[in-house]
Amino acid sequence: MLGIAMAIASNRALLDPLVVNGLVILGCLPTALSINTLMTRKAEGNAKPILTESVMVNAIGPFLSSLLVIGYTSMNVWYTEVMPKASGGLSVLLRRVFIQFGRTLILSLAFGQLTHNYFPELVRMLLQDYQLIKLGSLSLLVLTWSGYDR
Repeated sequence: MLGIAMAIASNRALLDPLVVNGLVILGCLPTALSINTLMTRKAEGNAKPILTESVMVNAIGPFLSSLLVIGYTSMNVWYTEVMPKASGGLSVLLRRVFIQFGRTLILSLAFGQLTHNYFPELVRMLLQDYQLIKLGSLSLLVLTWSGYDR
């Protein structure tokens, strides 16, 4: 995606600078790993390594993506002229997002680990018998929304 944005950026008249910035930002975002977990479960594979990878990448992804976005949008090219130039710029927004994301992620992981270790039968019953595992997608949506909504 980033290569496409850079190729498009060679011609100013081809696209609006906001669209080019959107392509650059899209190229910096991590993929959704929940589909890997879903497909592994549907194929009756071992989902534990996929879940571990998903948690690790979802914890590291926002930091790496933010660094990439700041790196690619801070270049002195024509399409970055429309980016905000306020005091702090993107760093103020990212600081707020990371504080909220850290609170939400750390508390969620701690609660999940404690619940899983102290009440394994209850967790198994809720996830398998009552199909509460489907709430994972909703929880991820709420986590993302809470990080950016103010």
